[in-house]
Amino acid sequence: MSTLVMCPQCGGILAGSADEMSGGRRCSCSGTSKGVAVAESPATSSSSTTASRKVCVQCAKDVTTAKRMKDSKGKYWCIECGKADQAKKGTTASSSSGAVCPDCLQSFPPVQLIKKDSKYLCQGCLTIRLRRDQEKAGSLLGRLKEKLTGGGDGGGSDAKRTRILALIIVLLGIVAAYTYLAP
Repeated sequence: MSTLVMCPQCGGILAGSADEMSGGRRCSCSGTSKGVAVAESPATSSSSTTASRKVCVQCAKDVTTAKRMKDSKGKYWCIECGKADQAKKGTTASSSSGAVCPDCLQSFPPVQLIKKDSKYLCQGCLTIRLRRDQEKAGSLLGRLKEKLTGGGDGGGSDAKRTRILALIIVLLGIVAAYTYLAP
């Protein structure tokens, strides 16, 4: 029993018996039956032909040598069917491959990320970082205030506090004299 193999791209005959080949139009896109195996039984023929070719899951077009797309399940799409499917689903290539927030590692469209300290962060992670920065600044000011007022260390720090205040006053005097005397 002979099997007639049709080209999914142009509709021409790729392989078959001599009688079948003479009666129909031959494949015009590849010129040869390269990569196509013809078997005597239909079950063997279908498994060997699909294993050697990459075929669009939507329109069954051979995309082995053409530009193609591959989905997450490993199935191939021709460009036209792939774009149509993405438009139907409401996704595009640029939105599916958005920028990744370095803190939460989630993907976002690039326009939704905000630059902070040379990194692009999503709104949630930016809020968390700003809150942490405020807490750090608050704790730093609290520690400085505590040191200057003498709270928390129990006593014996009056001399140290006086030296620190004197040093600050001297530094302010030097800065004022420099700005006044500078030409």
